Amino acid sequence: MNPEVKTCPICGAAPTDPATDRSGASFTGCSNNDCWMSKIGLLLTVEQWNQRSDRWIKTTDRLPDCETWVLLFLVTNNPAGSGIVKGQRSSFHEGQFWGDDMYRPMAWISHWMPLPEPPPKPWTRP
Repeated sequence: MNPEVKTCPICGAAPTDPATDRSGASFTGCSNNDCWMSKIGLLLTVEQWNQRSDRWIKTTDRLPDCETWVLLFLVTNNPAGSGIVKGQRSSFHEGQFWGDDMYRPMAWISHWMPLPEPPPKPWTRP
């Protein structure tokens, strides 16, 4: 029995038909050719694809305050380079995010979310 595959978490379009690799894992992507997930050819396992967080905010909907550290979803031309990074919106270079000792164009950031709260104290090393 095939698991239910949700719509695209970015644009809401239907997913592609899942493909199965040699290990038996099922992968899917976005069917909307205008969605960045399609443009970079990003495929995720159905389990990864179906995970959702209501905390991700599209940069087209709202931007974080300047100089506030947040999690950013970075989209590059190389799917292996896409992922989550910590950064902040620059007040010095408009249209840029700062993180990992480098500036990134805002066009590369599709979503952001506030940083989670740290674990409760006392903090001890394992």
